[in-house]
Amino acid sequence: MQLRAPLLALFMTLAHSVASRIERRDFRRRVGRYGASALARRRSGQLLRDDAMNQPAPFPTITICRRRSRLLFASALLIFAAALAAWTAPASAGTGWSSTDFLVTDFCNSSCSSSKGILVYDANFSFRGYLDANLVGAHSLDFTSDGRIVALGIPPNAQNHVVRIYDNTGTQVGGFSNPNVGSNVSGVIRVGPSDHLFIAAQYEGNGIKELDLSGNLLRVIGTDQQYTEVAFTPANDLWALRFNATAIDIFDVPTGTRTSTFVGDNGQPYVTRARASAGTNTMLSADYGPLGFERLPDGSYLRTFSDNMGGSQLVGGVTRGPGGDIFVALLQSPSLARWKSGGSWVGVVSLSGLNYTPYDVLWAGNWVPPHQPPSLSGPDGVDCVLPGSPISFQESATDPEGTLTTLSATSLPAGASFPAVSAIATVTGSFNWTPGGADIGNHTITFSASDSGSPILTTTKNVNISVVSSSPITSHPQPQSICAGQTATFSTSATATGYQWQSSIDGISWTDITGATSSSYTTSPQYSGGYYRCIVTATCGPIATNAARLTITPLPASPGNSLRATKNSPSSVHLNWASCTAASSYRILRCAASSAPCSPSLLGTTGAISIDDTTASGAVLWYAVESANACGVTP
Repeated sequence: MQLRAPLLALFMTLAHSVASRIERRDFRRRVGRYGASALARRRSGQLLRDDAMNQPAPFPTITICRRRSRLLFASALLIFAAALAAWTAPASAGTGWSSTDFLVTDFCNSSCSSSKGILVYDANFSFRGYLDANLVGAHSLDFTSDGRIVALGIPPNAQNHVVRIYDNTGTQVGGFSNPNVGSNVSGVIRVGPSDHLFIAAQYEGNGIKELDLSGNLLRVIGTDQQYTEVAFTPANDLWALRFNATAIDIFDVPTGTRTSTFVGDNGQPYVTRARASAGTNTMLSADYGPLGFERLPDGSYLRTFSDNMGGSQLVGGVTRGPGGDIFVALLQSPSLARWKSGGSWVGVVSLSGLNYTPYDVLWAGNWVPPHQPPSLSGPDGVDCVLPGSPISFQESATDPEGTLTTLSATSLPAGASFPAVSAIATVTGSFNWTPGGADIGNHTITFSASDSGSPILTTTKNVNISVVSSSPITSHPQPQSICAGQTATFSTSATATGYQWQSSIDGISWTDITGATSSSYTTSPQYSGGYYRCIVTATCGPIATNAARLTITPLPASPGNSLRATKNSPSSVHLNWASCTAASSYRILRCAASSAPCSPSLLGTTGAISIDDTTASGAVLWYAVESANACGVTP
């Protein structure tokens, strides 16, 4: 695509330049030879004549011939540029698909202009739209590991095959066209391990091409034979169908080695197409006569899918569909042959929207996410444990596919326990051990989680426990209480090579404090409290000190205007006020004067929110209340 765009610009510029130059040159010749009025008469349909000879002038005729030849050349350039533009233009989004849809290729050779490319049908084979209507020689389809579709075909008026990649919204998200794909390949592409593409070379020579998703040729395997089709087994072994023969070679893909060869039997003389059926761990293939066969991945025969249509039928792709039904593309009519999974004949399914023949068929429900192993979660290690100190922690395993998962442990030290446990999707087990004096040293325990998929996948993890004779930490940080706006300093003593202080709101989740890498740490005055600890790096590994809590006491809230005074008697006044947050006591102030302000004296202190002044005397008394705690007084 990067090369085509500059070529397009070059040809468009050249075509316009030639056309413009022709117009200018022809105009100058005509005006110069006959004058503007003569040229006007020529353009209006009047025949120009030579004034001296009274004969039709020859020069305009020569000019017109030259002009026409140049215009034809310019037109050819414009046509080529337009074709190149169509070839270069990025594909617009087509019809997307869901997991219940079928995708069918409408095959015709590259000279066809009305092939429908790749069509999308729902589960009832109602036509939904075109995934790509600009791939007239659409041969075959397959899934990548992440659920995209790879198509091999030929664009209109092109020679080489192209590979196009689509996501499930119908958008073309990748692809390439280069000599590595070729022009005389078999027309079948299959996606193998690591999303590498495999194409039988067929007429272009021996072997099977392996390319990456960018079109780079990685290798050619089986170079001693000529192959026409390829297919992958559920275990990712490669079936390679020999050209003009009944033999099928089976390759180990990582090594590229041919491991076995089998020959079609039970009435199957030739395999035209094959596709894996992952749900049944079998291989489906299509052929003439009896249209379908099912075999084990090693080629062993299982069953025949016979029809009642009579005579041989030209067939294309094969796929397993909803309910396990089998579908084979019929090349002589726009339809599919259909059987039940056990081999009983259902009938012919007609397809609307096709102009030619359904060359390949793929049911989107066959794609499933790649088989993934369980994951393990728990501590990576326990360091610097003293003899007699109990160790207890949990290890969990989760299977992303929700299968029965078994969690176990091996290499347990004497006296340690971790019973094997199984559960659907997520399973948790408990490790318990109290090391003794004879256990000083390092102990590595291996935890294993296995799913129940096919194949069974297992994840392992090593957890190291170090038991030491004495702790490298000789003193731990201590809890502290401070007033708001003050700082606190925590410290530890240890035989260590490094320190990292951490803070926590709940004492469970910890965060490293940037720059706090010494044996002590002083908090910021703005901090609101929480927990602190230090990770000490010792020879036995990293070890955490005890957590120390920091409690911050704020100044008490102000009583505000809540004070109320009620005269009980000539010498007694009852005072009350609102409770104040963080206040541990209240100070009552009184002064006697005819007017405020006056200098108050302390009447008393109380932890309650009321008090009686039994010594009230004087004409006028003024009262005030203050809230107080260990950090100060608030008026």
